[in-house]
Amino acid sequence: MTCELETELLGSNMNLTEPPPVSRVNRMKKLVLVLTLALLAGGAAYADSLTLTAAPYGVDGPYTFTLATASGSSTQQMVCFSDANTIYLGETWAVTAFSLANVGSITGVFAGTQLQYNELGWLADDLFAHPGNADIQDTIWAILGLGGSNAAADPALIAAANAAIAKGYQTTDLFYIPKVSLTATTNSDSIPQPFILHGVPEPSSLLLLAVGVLAMIAFSWRRIVA
Repeated sequence: MTCELETELLGSNMNLTEPPPVSRVNRMKKLVLVLTLALLAGGAAYADSLTLTAAPYGVDGPYTFTLATASGSSTQQMVCFSDANTIYLGETWAVTAFSLANVGSITGVFAGTQLQYNELGWLADDLFAHPGNADIQDTIWAILGLGGSNAAADPALIAAANAAIAKGYQTTDLFYIPKVSLTATTNSDSIPQPFILHGVPEPSSLLLLAVGVLAMIAFSWRRIVA
């Protein structure tokens, strides 16, 4: 964008010591406003759908999904954090995505504290790094008490997660909650499982990105008019 503006100015033989025309300043202000709104809008919870396409490690994650959003579809690896619900290959259901910053608004059977969801994020990262690990998967299922009789938390894994959190770890994962669960009070096979998507920027990261982009725009504009 900077190069394009510099080319315009030099091509028109404009005196670079003079301020740019008002119309050019207005266009720059509009661009800054559009970028700000677009970047900050990314922090809100939003509705998507998931379709289970493969379970390469059997009952342990990650699983393979088609994630459908307003901008299109993509294939994603995700980790399940409830063994008390059932899904089937080819099944599709509506979900709402939550970042760590807004998991406090989750109600129903998948409600949990921010600390619990931060633990889930750390453990999911560990499972993404060690796919098919039953001990990690069982510990993930146990965090919210949704592991049934098959899951028990590994104390060593819980201790490692809490040690990382004490040092400042904050997950950037997204938590995909079935929309039906937001008003449900009990688990059943009719409620799909919730899943974790790895490494998505959280709202605070998006805000920092927005600030950085705006700073770069302002710096480039000052160089042009200096």
